[in-house]
Amino acid sequence: MPGLDSTVEAHHNSILKYANHDSLCLVMVSCEDGDIDINTLQFVKEMQEYQKNVALMITKSDLNPSGAEEVAAHARKTVEYYTGSSCPTAVCSASED
Repeated sequence: MPGLDSTVEAHHNSILKYANHDSLCLVMVSCEDGDIDINTLQFVKEMQEYQKNVALMITKSDLNPSGAEEVAAHARKTVEYYTGSSCPTAVCSASED
């Protein structure tokens, strides 16, 4: 599926098309970035308004191992503040330690 930051309208429409058929939207947030961006927040809010289950997956935790849980907690709090709803959050890494 196209990324949320795409500036192509067809990509946005494609995302919404997929989201309308799914029961869970798993939104990836890079631990490397350290924060959730406004486009992702808007998408999460929109999906919650459509009564979709949304979860955050904090990826690339191997690139920020000491701060991964902090990034996850901050992203979760930011979503709750912005949307007024909670959002389950998990941390993952491609590397196995």
